[in-house]
Amino acid sequence: MKPSLRSSGRPLAAAFTVALATTLAACGGHDSPAGAAPAPLPPVAVGVAEVQRTPLATHYLATATIRGRNTAVVTGKGMGYVRAIHVKAGDAVKAGQVLVELDTNDVQAGLMQAQAGASEAEAGLTQAERDVEAAKAARKLASVTYERTKRLVEQKAATPQQLDEAEMAATAAEARERMAEAGLARARARVGQAKAGVGVARVSLGDRTVVAPFDGRVVSKGVEVGNLASPGTPLLTVEEVGALRAEATVDESQTARISVGQGVSVEIESVGTVLQGQVGEIVPTVDAVSRAFLVKVDLPEPPAGAVLRPGMFARARFEVGQAERLVVPAAAVSPRGQLDRVFIVDGARARLRLVTVGARHGEVVEVLSGLDAGEKVVVAEPKAMSRLADARPITVSAAAGGAKP
Repeated sequence: MKPSLRSSGRPLAAAFTVALATTLAACGGHDSPAGAAPAPLPPVAVGVAEVQRTPLATHYLATATIRGRNTAVVTGKGMGYVRAIHVKAGDAVKAGQVLVELDTNDVQAGLMQAQAGASEAEAGLTQAERDVEAAKAARKLASVTYERTKRLVEQKAATPQQLDEAEMAATAAEARERMAEAGLARARARVGQAKAGVGVARVSLGDRTVVAPFDGRVVSKGVEVGNLASPGTPLLTVEEVGALRAEATVDESQTARISVGQGVSVEIESVGTVLQGQVGEIVPTVDAVSRAFLVKVDLPEPPAGAVLRPGMFARARFEVGQAERLVVPAAAVSPRGQLDRVFIVDGARARLRLVTVGARHGEVVEVLSGLDAGEKVVVAEPKAMSRLADARPITVSAAAGGAKP
């Protein structure tokens, strides 16, 4: 026989009543009557600040690349095959260090030929000096003979013909001396020319050895062993280590707003560093494709632990003017996910307002939308701000008057 539902209903109802009573007691049911309204929330003590319109600096943000302040494209001065490359990209180098060697066989042959010519010219100079000495001695003898013959003629001891012959001999000796001296001058010129040829050959030999122009780091390599390098061929690119700059690409519309000596804030995200640099150079030529010009910003030494390397990405922030903006203290804005909110003062209550904020300037932040000048916003510590909600009672304990950018 099936059990009767009617007969089992009373025990179930009694059990439900007991459970409900137990639950209400656990939830804090007191002597207050059922259905009473919850106690009102106590007010939160806050400060207030006025939404102000104030002039703020406007900025132009440009992408930049960290470079060495001095960058040299190392080239060869002579033509030859690359015989050896002693460095690779990334290597540190010292001024005067040998980087690349070119083949020197032809230059060595030229140097040997020039040295042989110099030796021959030196021998010719020695012979010319001896010829001059001999010519001087012959002229002196001819001159003495002429004077002696002249006296003998006066004493009737020599004939006039003998005097004429002595005079002609003296004149010929003087001519030979002048010719010897001219030959000596030519010999000296040949020696000088030969020595210059030796110097040129040695310089050409030195040009086949390419050295670092300063202390730095190799950032790129343009040739390999066995390549034929002609004068002006880029072999390596070396950037100076230590002194760095940021090279920023700036739109041509900003030309009149940026000047040499201007301060620039440079952010290098990869190392979490912001440096205050200075415009050191502005390249006047505008790129015809990008319609932009290059601005070189000299950077100070980075802080300890921040290692900057040429080629790093950076952002350069240039101050290009001023404009009036609505601002509130940064402490008045509390982000919630992708939204930013503030609480405005509505009598004795806080009212929630969603806003769109812009850049931060010191202790204040720009408000792009959601507020009007003259409105009062709540400023409080984060703990107090977390207790606020729309329509929450507040008491103003202090005025947060004038946070400045």
